[in-house]
Amino acid sequence: MPLSRRGLLAAGGATGVAAALSACGFSGIGAAERNELSLITPLFEDAEGKVALEQTIAGPFLGSHPDLEMSVDYIPWDRLNEKLSTAFAGGLVPDVIMSGVGWTPPFAEKGIFGELPEDVLDDLAVHERLLDACRFDGKLFALPFQMEGRFLAYRRAPLEERGISEDQLPTSLEELREMGKELQGGDLVPFDLFSNNIRQTWIHLMAAYGGSLFSEDGTQVAFDDGTGEAAIEYLITLIEDGSTQFGLRWAQGQPRPIQQERVAMELLNNSVWPTLSEQTPELVNEENMGLFLLPGDAGMDPVMFLGGTLISMSGTTNKPEVTQEFLHHALTPESLIAASRHGGRAPGVTELPDDDVVGANRFTSYTLENLDYAGAAEGGSPAWMEIRDQVGPQVEAAVTRAQSPAETIAELKRMTEEALQRI
Repeated sequence: MPLSRRGLLAAGGATGVAAALSACGFSGIGAAERNELSLITPLFEDAEGKVALEQTIAGPFLGSHPDLEMSVDYIPWDRLNEKLSTAFAGGLVPDVIMSGVGWTPPFAEKGIFGELPEDVLDDLAVHERLLDACRFDGKLFALPFQMEGRFLAYRRAPLEERGISEDQLPTSLEELREMGKELQGGDLVPFDLFSNNIRQTWIHLMAAYGGSLFSEDGTQVAFDDGTGEAAIEYLITLIEDGSTQFGLRWAQGQPRPIQQERVAMELLNNSVWPTLSEQTPELVNEENMGLFLLPGDAGMDPVMFLGGTLISMSGTTNKPEVTQEFLHHALTPESLIAASRHGGRAPGVTELPDDDVVGANRFTSYTLENLDYAGAAEGGSPAWMEIRDQVGPQVEAAVTRAQSPAETIAELKRMTEEALQRI
């Protein structure tokens, strides 16, 4: 069974490790002298994930390329940006890169990602909305691998207790606000909007108002058109109404507020399905939990926030052909099903054979059914990675009244325009 180089190095001596990895197609000591394909990923970090990646996904590919070996670097999301930037500076970028939505323009512009031929998409049923996150300057630099759609999940019981039926679900942000008022009472908090990353919640709401982070070509700020400020004001209004609480949080690995029945509804994405269905299977069935998209402003379509993991080729690889072959292989049914079984995320293609585990994931099914409404996402400009980590603190400062929403937008605009000038 293929094992990761990092895991084996931690477990045993260098000589034994090299022999074990070489025997199963994963390289170890002296890899530079071998025909090696290197990969970096923030996914598959646990033991089951390593089996899914190295055996189920990579195994058949290596079997059809007997002279090829593979090395895998597992790295947490919060270290991936720094690791890739450092690797690029040293000329040692892995051949295959798994990264996030929003990362394509910055990394393509720097040359960390290499351009892919359009025919790599041949025979792959990829929704065009997913490809939006994969292109820069009209060219393809990534493929959608494992996607995360975010929507509102609600417990049916508190809605029914207040006489709210499924055909009365809100179709506008104002109706959502009014529902929050109806759901108040006792210890119940109507909405949990802050257990997720506040940066992403702001982007999601801004899209519901029809806004975006950047202009279509990624060269100008777009969130200063009133929609960015309106999204912050909406969050403040819900707090003032008593419909949500900024301090509502949950500890990683513990039941979420909606599982604890502290809230009526919560913004969730499909990747939490494995945990929720294991911890509280009675909650997530169709009888007890409903789903709906975040409604838009009056007269506008609802919107789903789209995140997830993309897969790209290094701009400096000396093996472009076999790297592109592996990227295509990663989007074949067997590979995508193995990845989705492990992480609960939605596969990057819309046509796959039936699978009992993936098919039972209601959240993934809902995500794939609503890709037409995936109008909110991070990124859109090469400047994004420079300001990304500053957005959350700025929005939080406005929500907690440390500064006004207008001041937050002005400061974000200043930082973003400075970043755009450095491109």
